[in-house]
Amino acid sequence: LLRPFVTTPPLLAPKIKGGVEAPLDAAPPPSRTGSSGSQHPRISRGVVRTRVDEKTGLVTYVLLPPDIAIGDDGGGGGGGGFDLLDAIRSSRLSTLRRTPDGLLFGAAVHDPELNLFDACRPLVESALRDVGGTGRQPSAAASLDGLCDYVVRCLDGAEESGTLDGIRGRADGGDEDARTVLEAVTAIATGRPRPG
Repeated sequence: LLRPFVTTPPLLAPKIKGGVEAPLDAAPPPSRTGSSGSQHPRISRGVVRTRVDEKTGLVTYVLLPPDIAIGDDGGGGGGGGFDLLDAIRSSRLSTLRRTPDGLLFGAAVHDPELNLFDACRPLVESALRDVGGTGRQPSAAASLDGLCDYVVRCLDGAEESGTLDGIRGRADGGDEDARTVLEAVTAIATGRPRPG
């Protein structure tokens, strides 16, 4: 059972830069994918829609371009065969999910011209506003692409990590807790289970 998408205007709140509020004209962090730093017009004029799965309470936020005509009735005016979900899937710019307890996850960009920072910002702002209204503390989960490869390079000595070197030094010195941590880090980074 899913409720229909409802429109939520994107917030114009300050960007967060280094954990502190920054003015609206502050440049976003450099992106490896997409735009330079000026916000794409399809994002700045985009429309945030939400959909709630009534069974699980999972909320999906979708950023749609300003030129898509989807009203509360599906925007198709009853035209034969118009499918609201197909229209949204084919034109969405970005998506984000939120659990009932306020965990944000699954941020994704569906337009190769856009970067994650810009395309998901209106969705994150909308989700944070929604979570704030519930009195719950928002949290987020994200994938860290390349982290395991980096840790493997550190374990092999191709990269340096003071933290990993410290753990390794304590493990080599007989610290069983440090040895357990080192084995766990190695298992996760390499995808091979710890011995025992």
